[in-house]
Amino acid sequence: LVNNAGLFTMAQNRSETTDGFETHMAVNYLAPFLLTALLWPSLSRASPNARVVNVSSSTHSLGFLDLSDPMLANSYTSLRAYSQSKSALVMGSFALQKRSKNISIIALDPGCSGTEIARDLPRILQTAMHILNGYILMTPKEGAKCTIFAASDPSVSKPQKNRFLAFCGDSWCASECKDEQFNDRLWEMTCEWLKLSPDWPKK
Repeated sequence: LVNNAGLFTMAQNRSETTDGFETHMAVNYLAPFLLTALLWPSLSRASPNARVVNVSSSTHSLGFLDLSDPMLANSYTSLRAYSQSKSALVMGSFALQKRSKNISIIALDPGCSGTEIARDLPRILQTAMHILNGYILMTPKEGAKCTIFAASDPSVSKPQKNRFLAFCGDSWCASECKDEQFNDRLWEMTCEWLKLSPDWPKK
């Protein structure tokens, strides 16, 4: 399972889903968390060959999650919303791996590439990204390499605690994302938001 869908909007005003979740958090974290939970029975039947790949971002280190205001009702900026949703995705990945012994859970940074995630940027920035695409930025094809590696390479098939990849190899991630107590709190809150049992998946 590759959770690759993402959202980054430059909107100055905070927006919510119909469920009341901040939009970046809903798309970038809660949606893949829920999809993984719903598909878990199928993934379990496919283990030990199943994997969950969560496509995060290097910007996860810029927006560490504030559990007192996880939906940024009081301190919204678009960059912070995007960054902390990607931070939550890394922490949720680590928390899920802690609870899963037979399925490899991998979070990764795909690198900076010129994809459609920039479609809401101002036109001048979109033009600049188009010009830089293939020079400073990776092409979308190049940007997919780490995700494909995570989903298919035998070297990452076995579960490993706090696995974070970049450039097709193990990589640094923010130390805050490895705080198990914090991650457990986020897990419980996420399960409550999504009306899931905090005991899933069964060990």
